[in-house]
Amino acid sequence: MEYRQNPITREWIATRANSLLAESDLYVRRQGISDTTQDATFLNDHDACLVSASPGELADFFRGYKTWIDNMLDRAPHSAIHSIIKPSCKKNADHRTSQMFLVPDSDDYIDKTIINARKYYLKNNSCLWCGMIDQEIKSHDRMICQTDDFVVFVSYFARLPYETFVLPKQHMPDFRSFPDHLFPQLGELCHDVIGRIYRAAHRSNMSLHLHNIVVPERHSLYTHWSIQLIPWMNNWAGFEIATAMYINVASPEACAARLRTEKTAK
Repeated sequence: MEYRQNPITREWIATRANSLLAESDLYVRRQGISDTTQDATFLNDHDACLVSASPGELADFFRGYKTWIDNMLDRAPHSAIHSIIKPSCKKNADHRTSQMFLVPDSDDYIDKTIINARKYYLKNNSCLWCGMIDQEIKSHDRMICQTDDFVVFVSYFARLPYETFVLPKQHMPDFRSFPDHLFPQLGELCHDVIGRIYRAAHRSNMSLHLHNIVVPERHSLYTHWSIQLIPWMNNWAGFEIATAMYINVASPEACAARLRTEKTAK
């Protein structure tokens, strides 16, 4: 499947069979659904890694994800979407895929996230991510770069070296409301940051996650979409898996300082 310009149509999302349960009305209501597309839809080279994606191709990633989220809601309008959209980036992989997971609005998953975000909002009169953006800009210790519309920093709670977040400065609870004219800027920024991480970490294996929760309007004051970039430096062992506590061998501040010194990707 070849890369196509402006491929934002319902037919553009090319799904394939996967190992999860088959979709059904009951499954959508009770368990959620997963959808998968091969990333050859986006890139000229079927085996290309994320590092090789151009700014325009990355912009098309995000345009497609915006459409994909809408399509998933059409299939399960009464469920909340927590979309962790991750194009795999292994240089020697047979193919690269993006996956999006839709889960019901359950006490164990979405509700817990919303409750914690609401508590922060009531205490600080700000969404959690907006507060984090303000703090990172003021401290600058973990900042990598920023534009008029976006901020990029290494996470304070980074689980791996160079784990990085890209966020819109303006409060934006749902990626579906992302303005079309900002897609080129977002693609250019992510291309720059991916290149910096690649040169600093010497890793081409990288994942890009788009975190987005589609919630009722009453919750929109304290939800905020984000993009997470993770270079896979090492595998988690039994301690991390058993305790959900992670050993990061590099401080976020040191990683951010290294990324700030890297030249802008060409």
